[in-house]
Amino acid sequence: MSQEERPEPLDTLPRDLREHLEMEESDEEQDNFQDASGDVPDENMDLQMALADCEMAIKRFFNNDLESAMGIMKSRSSSSIYHSLGVSIFEFIPAVLTLDSAQVGRAIQSLKTTVQLCNQHRRSYTIMQTIGTMITKEAGLAELQTGAREPGLRGVLCEIVSLGIQLVVSHFAGATPNFHQCREIIDAQLKVYPEGVWFLLFEGRLELLRGRCALAAATYRRVAETRHLWPQLRHLCYWELMWASAMMMDWRTAAEFAGRLIEESSWSRTMYCYAKAALLLQLGEDCTSAERNHVTDLLNAAPLYRQKIAGKSLPMEKWVTKRCARYSAQGGRLMMPAMELLCLWNMMSALAADVPTLQSLLKKIDIASELLDREERLWPSALLADNRALIFYLRGCCLSALGMQLLAIQQFDKVVGLKNTIKSDTFLVPYAMYEAATCHYNLGEVDRAVRMWQDARKGYSNYSLESRLQFRLHSKLEMAQSNAQGQADMSLSAMSRTSSSLKLASKR
Repeated sequence: MSQEERPEPLDTLPRDLREHLEMEESDEEQDNFQDASGDVPDENMDLQMALADCEMAIKRFFNNDLESAMGIMKSRSSSSIYHSLGVSIFEFIPAVLTLDSAQVGRAIQSLKTTVQLCNQHRRSYTIMQTIGTMITKEAGLAELQTGAREPGLRGVLCEIVSLGIQLVVSHFAGATPNFHQCREIIDAQLKVYPEGVWFLLFEGRLELLRGRCALAAATYRRVAETRHLWPQLRHLCYWELMWASAMMMDWRTAAEFAGRLIEESSWSRTMYCYAKAALLLQLGEDCTSAERNHVTDLLNAAPLYRQKIAGKSLPMEKWVTKRCARYSAQGGRLMMPAMELLCLWNMMSALAADVPTLQSLLKKIDIASELLDREERLWPSALLADNRALIFYLRGCCLSALGMQLLAIQQFDKVVGLKNTIKSDTFLVPYAMYEAATCHYNLGEVDRAVRMWQDARKGYSNYSLESRLQFRLHSKLEMAQSNAQGQADMSLSAMSRTSSSLKLASKR
């Protein structure tokens, strides 16, 4: 494209994305509960009638008739606890999916109405004490499994929550989901709701985390084509399709889905703009001149759309803003940006079953490393250590996913060795320590792994994406403690059985 044909900055972006977002910063919202309504609890609505309505609403909800389900719950939401709770659930789900301020406000008001109604009926606080004991992780999961096995309305809801914990929260925390249990739940519910988008979404997620990206993509496309689908769920499909395509190294298709999110979703346009730019840059020499111009526009626009939730900036958006500045500082270059995103989103572990793809990614890392060495003078000298540390980190993540733990540890140790010369990407040091400790744990060196996790947790602070890593460190340390306690219990049980056998033998 000639200089005369070059579009003005941001011209390649949608019209509404060209305008600077003016974020309203308000003080913390006062948590004042409003009266639910002037109505008293509906005496004509007995328990059986309420449960019948709930059952009908749930069936319609999981058969994708979302508006009808909401209509049933709203009909008596001002006077019935069960209907009010149903509305709260149906308002809460899109609020979580979008983080849209208006939707979040509606969800909060629905919850306040439900609490108000509960207060009108509450007789004692014993139930609250019981619920308090259920928030422990292990205890909470056990309660969900019990609820799922019990007949009644709660079963399917317990299974939905259980799938969310296993396939989303556990993966984010660096834990391994129980794939077998998830498969059983999904198969059973798809027999009841064969077109139910919620269980199809979890099926796609299950296949994605098992490294079966083509199957995951096919499932997400099926959901995205569902009629009368909530826009937020379609956006979720695009988000997952972006990752599935990236994991198959189909960078252009992944970038297309990021582009759809930029056009249609307001959840985090900062993240979407950066993701599309990173995916296009990952094309390397195959990236066209027009695409490179678009990348520049995207990275100029991304910082403009940073938002605040509850008065705080989103950590990932802050990191993205730094990466956009880094692109300019390095003369329009970023080091393996799409693969960096895959590692930060913990997607490398999902590729463990796809050895050819991992080997191909490893080759690309080696090529990038050789190119950095040859063209060292083209990169800012102050950031050479940062870029080399990133290469070591990415290579270590690949080797770890391939099961080459000792080689991976060597790469992570090189990152830590550069901690005094890294200028910007200080987060790479604790992240590398976390990954190295995980490798040691996989090799059976439990005590060493625990010490390293604790050092990474306590020895570093005020770095980018700190809360994300702290969450994973907490999860790993709890896992190690739980496994140690389980082994101790097994040992005590074995000793008890041995002692009983000896006593019995002595009596004989």
